[in-house]
Amino acid sequence: MNEKHALEVMDLSVDYMDTDRGLIHAVTDVSFTLEPGEVLGLIGESGSGKSTAVKACMGVLSYNAVMRKGKIFLNGRSLTGEGFTDRAAHQKMLREIRGKEMAMIFQNPGNYMDPTVKIASSLREAIQAHSRMNYFAANRLVYSLLEDAGFRDPKQIMRSIPQQLSGGQLQLIAYESAVVHHPSVLIADEPFSALDSENRSLMLNKIRRLNQEGTSVLLVTHDLLSAESICDRICVMYEGRIIETGSTEEILQSPREAYTQQLVEAYNLMKED
Repeated sequence: MNEKHALEVMDLSVDYMDTDRGLIHAVTDVSFTLEPGEVLGLIGESGSGKSTAVKACMGVLSYNAVMRKGKIFLNGRSLTGEGFTDRAAHQKMLREIRGKEMAMIFQNPGNYMDPTVKIASSLREAIQAHSRMNYFAANRLVYSLLEDAGFRDPKQIMRSIPQQLSGGQLQLIAYESAVVHHPSVLIADEPFSALDSENRSLMLNKIRRLNQEGTSVLLVTHDLLSAESICDRICVMYEGRIIETGSTEEILQSPREAYTQQLVEAYNLMKED
């Protein structure tokens, strides 16, 4: 383990039980590092294990998944329980880190919001989880965050519940919620998937600016266009394993693995169209 890494994942393996298919080896022996100030792309098709790997980093695996082995370090600090004899103390440490030192924009963020709670309350909860800000100050900050997200009527958004908003609106809100405490590491899982071209550019610029301010970013995506726009390096995942890692230029110009070559070829054809 090298303390210079913003995030280090070593030999991560995650299994889960599927009611139809039985035991699934979703992630197998995955290792990668995210360097301070870097944007690292984790690229692969749906089902390749990308989301499972980053949920393991956040300690938020689904109920039917288990981390079989591996170690995860955030700025040199273990997140996988080494040194803890008390599970409750380990979980408390993770809660203190999540949303403050390391945050995540989840794919389909509406699935992670209480459908009965207004957006204002959800954002206030995220703000007050790691600050002593009172209700009124937190409410003013919520309004400001929604303005920054590009909403023309922040008060209307504040009064809304998740099901009243589009997937793209929820992704913009999820970004503001994730970065409100200026985390040292942001994990962004398919943050552009529900956005139109205008808001996709807005989100790209927000992530780029956040990175320039010092946050290291792990971008999870199947979209090489987004990766080329913002990533310094790329890890390619296929069937639960990382099969290739290199600079963005190396991956796009000289891919070594057959699967990566297919991805790049399809991407180049898309650009020609």
